Amino acid sequence: GVPESKWPQISAALRTVQSSSKVQLQQELDAVNLGDQAIALLTQFYEVEDNLAKVSSMYRFVVRQKGPAAALARQALCDLEAVLQSSSVLAFQLPVTIVPCLVCDERMYSGIVFEIACQSHRKTRRQGRDLLAVGGRYDKLVASFAVAGAKRDLAAVGISFSIEKIVQALAENGETPSLVECVLGNMSDISTSLRDQQLALLARLWSMGVPTVIAPQDGLEEASSFCRENFVPHIVLFKEAEPGYLRLRSLEKDRFTEKRLSVSELCELFDKTPQAELTRQDTNLSGPTIRIVFSVAEKISTSNRRRYESQIATQLAPLAQGFLGRVSVIDVIAVELTGDVLRSAVALLNMEADRRSYESSVTALVEKHPRCKKQLLSLAEKVCSLLFEIKRTTFVLYALQDNNYKVVVVPSRS
Repeated sequence: GVPESKWPQISAALRTVQSSSKVQLQQELDAVNLGDQAIALLTQFYEVEDNLAKVSSMYRFVVRQKGPAAALARQALCDLEAVLQSSSVLAFQLPVTIVPCLVCDERMYSGIVFEIACQSHRKTRRQGRDLLAVGGRYDKLVASFAVAGAKRDLAAVGISFSIEKIVQALAENGETPSLVECVLGNMSDISTSLRDQQLALLARLWSMGVPTVIAPQDGLEEASSFCRENFVPHIVLFKEAEPGYLRLRSLEKDRFTEKRLSVSELCELFDKTPQAELTRQDTNLSGPTIRIVFSVAEKISTSNRRRYESQIATQLAPLAQGFLGRVSVIDVIAVELTGDVLRSAVALLNMEADRRSYESSVTALVEKHPRCKKQLLSLAEKVCSLLFEIKRTTFVLYALQDNNYKVVVVPSRS
């Protein structure tokens, strides 16, 4: 029952009071000269933040009406259902909340608007959340740049990231972003069913810890150009004429090599090939193999393991070149300690003596750093295995907390 002429004023009022109290909203709506019934209804909708089923139930009486508002509400619910369906195909696990009164500038956006937020540990944030990104349909913004008289309808979707907040959130969790390892593309226009298969593979590769994206444009040349420009080593191509099979194109020395694989064969290939090996094949070919053993309190996820392996391989690449022709394998023990504690461990552990003397030095090390007892005992056990069982005379200790490392050479055993 609200005249269409007042819709912009109501939208402006909702934008003004985002995350504010219900009283402030009522004051803003009073200034628009709405009736009591309309204000009460809008105030009720303002407080709604729930799943799609409950939001649809609340709006049932609205969509049954006639007029432009009811038509827009029906279209909005239909669009939301389609987005959630695509999210389901992607095996999207994060919670999705529908907020009917989340309003952005209607001069820019058309259709669904979305925000991406994460829980914040800092008390300064309202509602305990940090806003990481916002986006939606930008049809109106694109249309504003159209040449006068042009009849072409253009649709555009965009997202604006807060890079500083994303980096800060990752730093709080002890993580860093992964590089893209694989791009999913297609030979030409594809059907809805094949697009669903593409999304399902994307979700599967994500779950395996393989950083993967979908090519922004259709076509082989477009996907290949995207990979070259962004240094992505692999393209997986879908083709309507080859159901159940994929084309894996790998970029090597600025040239692509191609294999025809099933989905299971592709996943098996990525599962068996460490990310550090996939992205740095030339390092492994021209220097000794870097073999990493993790000494950590809790099991590392596949994605974090790949990230650590890639990070360690990159940092130790110059060292590996220095050992070229001298050793075939460089053993690395990665431990959850700082570089200072690691250097202290190297100084105190008696690695040149016999096993009994070595074990006695472990006790002295733990007494000096009692807060790191668990990590140091685990490290000492792995060093003992390298020294007295595998008979290594050269290896590397790597501090995961600050990315420092120490090369250990045992002279009396060389």
